[in-house]
Amino acid sequence: STKPIPLMIDIGSADQLTQQGVKYVFRCFTTSSTLGRNGIEFLMELFKDTGNPCKRAVFLHVSDLFGQVGRERTVEWHKKLNAPFEIVEIISYPVTTQDLSTEVAKAKAAKPDLIMAITRPNDAILLVQELYKQRVDVKTIMGPGNPGFYQPTSIKALGKLAEYLMANAPWSNPKSPLTQRVAADYEKRFGDQLTTESAWAYQGVMVIADILERAGTTDPDKFVDAARKTNITNHIVSGGPIQFAENGDNLGASSAMVQIREGRARVMYPKAMAEVQPVYPIPKLWERG
Repeated sequence: STKPIPLMIDIGSADQLTQQGVKYVFRCFTTSSTLGRNGIEFLMELFKDTGNPCKRAVFLHVSDLFGQVGRERTVEWHKKLNAPFEIVEIISYPVTTQDLSTEVAKAKAAKPDLIMAITRPNDAILLVQELYKQRVDVKTIMGPGNPGFYQPTSIKALGKLAEYLMANAPWSNPKSPLTQRVAADYEKRFGDQLTTESAWAYQGVMVIADILERAGTTDPDKFVDAARKTNITNHIVSGGPIQFAENGDNLGASSAMVQIREGRARVMYPKAMAEVQPVYPIPKLWERG
């Protein structure tokens, strides 16, 4: 009989991926639940640090699986953590959308001081351009788990409008000397900043190598046994030591809140990893010059 092939998920956050009871599946990446919790916690920390909380949020998101699970977890943690602001409107749209004018008009009508969004790069560009066009006046625009805001493609396309966007994302740890080496090498080779996808893909391969070296074989069951004993403290990603729970999730996986500054994503939270102090409230989109 053929043995199953172990799977290491380097990128994939939907909680249910590791809830099927399959013993050969491991996830290095952060779960949607952790993203949802951290997104709300970092916002609350920002409000506390500045003494300037938001009161009314509008939540816009893509309607694919990633967007839906992200919305569910964020709303769940918003409630559990008793966040100091209200989510007054939730607006979803297809990932293939070419126009967000109606959605943004609806968002503006709800009079938010906070825009929360889960986007992919194309709709991130549409969303921010539309918020600019319709002069939506908010204290900040943030993604509780949002690849669209930090992707080099959207930053380049948006220019000054990308500045000060905030995103909570599984990130690399800029304070780790290993990250500094890898990030510099990556940028030299590919011309873009090391972001979530590149950092966790690198980390995923590192984890597989670590497990195989300890297993001394590619036998699936020995791989699983070795994976269970993983404890990687010198790594490049946000969070604690890489160790796997019974269901295959990485117990150490976490995220960071980044803000776009001069065309690059920079870590603001957690403070132990911070590269910059937050700019908040953000300058109005239509006064960027």
